Amino acid sequence: DLARVEIDLASELSHVPADLATAVVVDASRSVTADEREEQRLIVASYLREAPHTRIQLVGYDRRARALLPSWTTTDAAAARIDRELRALGGRNGSNIDAGIAEAGAWLARVRGTRRVIVFTDERVAQRLEGVTGEAWAAQLPPDTLVHVVALRDDTPAQLGPMPALQRDDGVMFGMLAQTTGGIGVAGSIAADLDATLLARPISFDHVEVQGAGWSGGSPECSETDL
Repeated sequence: DLARVEIDLASELSHVPADLATAVVVDASRSVTADEREEQRLIVASYLREAPHTRIQLVGYDRRARALLPSWTTTDAAAARIDRELRALGGRNGSNIDAGIAEAGAWLARVRGTRRVIVFTDERVAQRLEGVTGEAWAAQLPPDTLVHVVALRDDTPAQLGPMPALQRDDGVMFGMLAQTTGGIGVAGSIAADLDATLLARPISFDHVEVQGAGWSGGSPECSETDL
């Protein structure tokens, strides 16, 4: 059988919502390496550039969670302060990401509009957190809050050469939280320039499935951009 599929796309798949409020939850635990900490800082800086004139709050978590900005502010006004706060994170004991998500939920409950959480993790957490369902995580957030999960990794093999800074990977730890809320999981890399556009707005179609009468369905093999 032969099928022809044509998709007409705009130059941009979507725009950043004007009423967006983002709580960025950063990993401040001692287990985060120096490279991962720098990767986290650069991803946040890129996101601020890609979501200009929108509201932002920064939450850091280790054993406890705390807001690192005194109030909601705009990405433009907060960029320098956020950079200083991220550079000053010294690393403390504990990796209670659940406390960070709960703190983000408390701040998001105070605002209206499009709510989003970007949560970072080095994937080194207490065993008690590994079995929590996506629904249980999402229950700590206001309804319709979208969550992106970013796994910080500094183990990209050097022989692979430059790689995309952020790669779609729903299998990252806590990726089920992203899937439950309609967000995405991504794995970070220190092997390339960091561009957080895909965290600010959709830039690609993923998980394409072709179905038709009499077909068994399933996900076809893809190579780069060709089906």
